[in-house]
Amino acid sequence: MAVPLAVAIAWCLVASLRWPLIHDAPLMDYIAWRVMSGAVPYRDIFDMNMPGTYLIHIVALRVFGSGDLGWRLFDLVWLALTAAALHAFCRPISRWGGGLAAAFFVAYHLGQGALSLGQRDFLLCLFLVLGAHLAALSVERAGSARLSFLAGGVLGFGATVKPHAALYAAFVLAVLVASWWRRERPRALLNAAAYLAGTAVAPALIGLWLASVGGLDPLIEMVTRYLIPYYPRLGGFSPALLAWQLLKPNLFWVLVAAAPWERAEREPRLALAVLGAVYGVLHYALQQRGWWYHEYPFHAFLFILVAMSLAGLLARPEARSKACALLCLLLLEYPLALTAGRAAREPRSGGLAPAKKRVLDSLVAYLGPRVDPRHDTVQTMDTAAGGVNALFVLRVREATRFLYDFHLLYFTREPYVRQLQSQFMTQIRASAPKYVVLFRWSWPPPSGYQRFEAFPEFRRWLDDFYVLDDEQEDYQVYRRRP
Repeated sequence: MAVPLAVAIAWCLVASLRWPLIHDAPLMDYIAWRVMSGAVPYRDIFDMNMPGTYLIHIVALRVFGSGDLGWRLFDLVWLALTAAALHAFCRPISRWGGGLAAAFFVAYHLGQGALSLGQRDFLLCLFLVLGAHLAALSVERAGSARLSFLAGGVLGFGATVKPHAALYAAFVLAVLVASWWRRERPRALLNAAAYLAGTAVAPALIGLWLASVGGLDPLIEMVTRYLIPYYPRLGGFSPALLAWQLLKPNLFWVLVAAAPWERAEREPRLALAVLGAVYGVLHYALQQRGWWYHEYPFHAFLFILVAMSLAGLLARPEARSKACALLCLLLLEYPLALTAGRAAREPRSGGLAPAKKRVLDSLVAYLGPRVDPRHDTVQTMDTAAGGVNALFVLRVREATRFLYDFHLLYFTREPYVRQLQSQFMTQIRASAPKYVVLFRWSWPPPSGYQRFEAFPEFRRWLDDFYVLDDEQEDYQVYRRRP
């Protein structure tokens, strides 16, 4: 029954080696390259992502290189590690369950295509599942403080990738304390202290690093003055609506996951998996975006619950239970195999990937012979349409600290946004980039070139000192006047 899924996984895995590095991952690669070149995060680069993501990308660039194939190999290695963590979490209860959970997640990720390579929410799943596994081992081994510390350390680093992971870390702490309290209260307090100490290690070390290079104060300013007050309001949706949007197509599998696990201690792994699925819903809903890659944590834990339930049904002696499990397996693996097969068959995984790759190649071909990375700078005005990606390929610096245009074009009456606009104009006048690239499409919608009317000072400066040098369907390139 699992052979069709395995065939689809193998086919898509081989086909994915040709997928391009596009969309969000190159943005983080560009920041990692700038940091490796001496730039200070948040001071020299204005970005709303967390520093743990930069560190992962720095390691990826050093180990795997910056090409399409190198990044693809990094993504596959990370996928293999996540699959191993899923199997390890389930293995103490069911070997079959662990294998199914890993296979479901691998097929799911491959089926998402090139735009999901290295997405932060995908990277986060490894820390969530591994942290849950170490926490469960701590309880099963009579409250090992060392394992509690390691579990906290893994989840603490996950919070430096996506701060939302701190919520699941709190859920894990509640499960650990409840499990230890019934056995030995003094030891429960000791292990809770070890766990909390572990969660603080990565944030503390990263905070010390940022403070030493001058990036901590700019990070705090960005979070308190922009990320919290303004970013959630950019194209945000109702959290309740998003939660229903996520759960509605998965209600049947939630019911399947509710089937009892056979021959297993239900605690703490069952509690950790259930709370992981609850966290996955909150992770998706609280970000108020509705982007497909925000679903990763929910599906990772849902696959654990479903796989363990199917393994429990298969372990029963009744033929009816086995038939029910095999039917559910077929119903779940068919769409996963179909999606993975479609991604393998279509050029560059289909969807928006071919168009994004075409724009990237076009801009690289235009700027490559015209820009000297040692002396010239370029300012791109987009979010993830391909501008920063092209600069990363060419190793050309942005003229200002701003990678994206939406920071400057929304909430323009707010004092802090006006301050950002003033910083942008000061820096772009001083650097006088050789080219300025305006993209037709950006985020959030509505888009189009008319969005720059919200920043008239920039528009006037561009008209005064630059001339339209090239225009394509998706972007305009302005060249500095002699």
